[in-house]
Amino acid sequence: MRGANGLMTGAGDPGATVNMVRKRADSKTATGNISASYGSWNTQRYVADISTPLNSDGSLRGRVVTGYQDQDSWLDRYHKTKKFLYGVVDADLTDHTTVSLGWDYQKPIPVTQPGAACQASTATARARIMIASTNSAADWTRYQIESRKVFVDLTHDWDNGWTYRFNGTHGEQTFNDTLLYVMGNPDADTGDGASGWGSKDKGKRTIDSFDTYASGPFNLLGRQHQLMAGASYSRQHNATESQDGPMDASQIGIFDNNWNGSVAQPTWGDWYQNANDIVRQKSAYTAARLSLADPLSLIIGARYTQYSTDGSSGDMRKYNITPYGGLVYDLTESLSAYASYTSIFSPQTKRTASGTWLSPITGQEL
Repeated sequence: MRGANGLMTGAGDPGATVNMVRKRADSKTATGNISASYGSWNTQRYVADISTPLNSDGSLRGRVVTGYQDQDSWLDRYHKTKKFLYGVVDADLTDHTTVSLGWDYQKPIPVTQPGAACQASTATARARIMIASTNSAADWTRYQIESRKVFVDLTHDWDNGWTYRFNGTHGEQTFNDTLLYVMGNPDADTGDGASGWGSKDKGKRTIDSFDTYASGPFNLLGRQHQLMAGASYSRQHNATESQDGPMDASQIGIFDNNWNGSVAQPTWGDWYQNANDIVRQKSAYTAARLSLADPLSLIIGARYTQYSTDGSSGDMRKYNITPYGGLVYDLTESLSAYASYTSIFSPQTKRTASGTWLSPITGQEL
């Protein structure tokens, strides 16, 4: 989908949006599949997906998806494994109301994390040191992430075509890493002169969010139109700590295409706080698709967003109204032409040198 997506996703991006749909336990008969694949760089992936009813009439259903992936890389000494488990239970409370409760777990484990590229001073040095497969990481570098998520989803359909939906999610992500950044300008002939900077980081991110909306048809001036209105809220807590370990040229040794990362770890400094902050977003939105003629529709809407940060990264408050308007002309059943206008409000995930969050990007798009 092209165009700014701020109307439907609040903190949108001017490029596009991807609609990620969770797997549901929607089968009233026992079914499943097991798949295996093999690809470049010894990439192996195995997935099992099983669904089954949990009672006699199929009004209570369950689904489990689990998998494992293992792969090498074009980069020297980089290996990664990933395991995941997903489970969901769907229950038909009535003929028109369904609730889903699920859990998601993922743990990718890179073995020897890629390092930062070394900056060489001459073209000869770059040719000597920077072939594509050279990995500047040490053999003790790691980056580990573990994420858990629970969610609930409620859907109710009325006979008049209207639908109400509520989705709530609680997610936790922990990480720890040990990294090495090789720096400096090593000699093009000897490989001497490179220094390094070791970094240890650990932290936890907690996210709580919900989104609720109602949508459906209405009649006006002899034609049927569509209307949607909703609200959303999210709260994200970030807490991270770091250790530093500088390394001089004698510790790094010769850095060239034969570098194998076999160096001792530096002397690590004390742990210090990197960030401890909370990011909140509250929003309310509405949109209408008005049928002007059989092939032509007018889409109008707006979203009000409150965005705030608190904590070690500084306090920030931003308020924004994102209007949207567009015309859609159906050329065929599967092909449409459109023109649209919207404003852009896109909070940033990067920080300034002092550690504060960058202000959101604002603008317009036609």
